[in-house]
Amino acid sequence: MIQRVTVPGLFPPPVYSHASVVEAGTRIAFLAGSVPLDAEGKLVGEGDPVRQAGR
Repeated sequence: MIQRVTVPGLFPPPVYSHASVVEAGTRIAFLAGSVPLDAEGKLVGEGDPVRQAGR
């Protein structure tokens, strides 16, 4: 089973999900596409990589 997750508070990715969770005997999560943009596409934490990584 594959569960695809898109985080509502982040900028929506065009053709992929922020995370995919695969369960096939064990659970593995694949993460991608998290960028420091809010849901409206505005930069979060300009010049602050720690704050950007928290998004």
